[in-house]
Amino acid sequence: MRGYNSLLGSHYDKYEITYTDFDNSFPASIFDLPINETKKCGFLPGSASEHRVLVNPMEDLVGQHQPWAHEVFHHYRRRLGRQYGSVRELEHRQSVFVHNMRFVHSRNRAALSYTLALNHLADRTPQELAALRGRRRSGVPNNGQPFPTELYAGLILPESLDWRMYGAVTPVKDQAVCGSCWSFATTGAMEGALFLKVRAG
Repeated sequence: MRGYNSLLGSHYDKYEITYTDFDNSFPASIFDLPINETKKCGFLPGSASEHRVLVNPMEDLVGQHQPWAHEVFHHYRRRLGRQYGSVRELEHRQSVFVHNMRFVHSRNRAALSYTLALNHLADRTPQELAALRGRRRSGVPNNGQPFPTELYAGLILPESLDWRMYGAVTPVKDQAVCGSCWSFATTGAMEGALFLKVRAG
């Protein structure tokens, strides 16, 4: 196989696969059930209560009593070893967990191009997740200056601009399956900054 690798999704690297033996037949014994005397039939891993909600989502939204919520949250706590400081916090975390699980189920029922799943952050609030995603605000002004838009009010910009034509950056590299996208992006930024500094000087 040469050219674009549709198996790994890389770009135009070269791969060669040699098949020495191939047979499209299979024995009939492949359909025989395995015999195992040590393992008996039992429950599947995971929460059976959550599967009930997936089958009948309206059961989650109507009715007063929701015992499944306790079962699913108990399974989640036991799997991750969650411990809470009080009964009030436990009830709050269960409410957040159920809310997040409903969101996950609703998105998955929409038959989108992706699926969601619960993880170890399923009992966290949106505010707590936002604190994990960004820097902590200090409340102290950083003395940042506003962008001087008045200097560019009458500027007519071109429809496109290719900095390669000016020698500011080198042509785009193809990293293929190499996980070095950060280094290519960093190099491009350094090339542009160096070009502007040298040209201005």
